[in-house]
Amino acid sequence: WRHIYKVSRDGKNLIDLTPGEFDVVAFISIDEADGWLYFIASPDNPAQRYLQRSKLDGSGQMEQVTPAGLTGTNSYQISADSRWAIHTHSSFMQPPVHDLVSLPDHKSHLVLEDNAELAAKIEALAIVAPEFFSVAARDGLRLDGYMLRPADFDPERTYPIINYVYGEPAAQTVLDAWGGSSNM
Repeated sequence: WRHIYKVSRDGKNLIDLTPGEFDVVAFISIDEADGWLYFIASPDNPAQRYLQRSKLDGSGQMEQVTPAGLTGTNSYQISADSRWAIHTHSSFMQPPVHDLVSLPDHKSHLVLEDNAELAAKIEALAIVAPEFFSVAARDGLRLDGYMLRPADFDPERTYPIINYVYGEPAAQTVLDAWGGSSNM
């Protein structure tokens, strides 16, 4: 797992500040004044992204800062003192919403862009909700996927398939409809 460690200058003392069976996707900020490390991870669902924080001394439990109701992808540009952030939230069929939030309470103080016009256009397309699924690889590892069908889907017809393969948090691979692949 990809984690963030606190290492003594002599290299003899090592503390995993982000313990658990998940990858840290990105280091975001250090709040030295209050002793917190902020980072992006999703311990329970690798297809999503949340702001988390852990104590710099390694004590206590990791805390999710992003409210639970903001499922999907969350990204942050945090101020130098870790008190304010430009927060961006999006989900599968929802375009990004950008707001100014205070931390660690995650209170929204100003919506910078709600993308309401784009959201209305997406809704007008009447796109069928995606079907999320999980399959087991030969080694037992669970692989997540989704299927997006046309709005006028007819199970009696044949449709082309576009297959996109997500490599891992640090890499992506794409397979096109004809079986070719390339790294992104």
